[in-house]
Amino acid sequence: MACTCANKTCGAVTCNSYSKCVRSAFGNSVCIPVVILQVRLVNGSHSGEGRVEVLYNNVWGTVCDDIWNTNNAQVVCRMLGYEKSAIATTSAYFGQGNGQIWMDDVNCIGNETMLTDCQFLGFGIHNCVHAEDAVTLQVRLVNGSLDEEGRVEGRLEVLLNNVWGTVCDDIWNTNNAQVVCRMLGYDGSAEATANAYFGKGVGQIWMDDVSCNGNEQSLTGCPFS
Repeated sequence: MACTCANKTCGAVTCNSYSKCVRSAFGNSVCIPVVILQVRLVNGSHSGEGRVEVLYNNVWGTVCDDIWNTNNAQVVCRMLGYEKSAIATTSAYFGQGNGQIWMDDVNCIGNETMLTDCQFLGFGIHNCVHAEDAVTLQVRLVNGSLDEEGRVEGRLEVLLNNVWGTVCDDIWNTNNAQVVCRMLGYDGSAEATANAYFGKGVGQIWMDDVSCNGNEQSLTGCPFS
């Protein structure tokens, strides 16, 4: 059987217009992509950050930041071979692209294999300008180590505008720390420390008065100054 129309039922799943339904060797029906999308990050200081661009119809183009979030960024990171979570940022933070805008209103669950597995308007369909290009960046823990109980620890730093900077400890609490641990791929509990417990940072202080509920996927989903 083969179904290439949008939103066609394929066993227990639904194939979009960029996938087709086939029967596997185990007898169940699965969706496989008919559009193999390439992705890259541009204008970052290293390979794990930058403006998101996709290759479609042999032309590189950007992705609009409308409803862009951590779930979408996670799919991009997975496509590039990264296992850890990412921060999603917007407004062409790594510079505006030029030419084609390929994707808009991308809405991923977060466990998809590629962006074409997520809902979006369709290639080339958008209401954006390049000032809305989507980007992705990272967090890290510095000056720590694995403690005696196997817990990862360190001073929190975030990468913004190609510069690593720190997060102020004003109203910093366990809810905030839980979000950071989730971003780094840990699913256990978190402990919040303050007063430069793992040593003072240098240079830029990027965030202050961070106030998370604890269930956010990224610090950018929490209120902050």
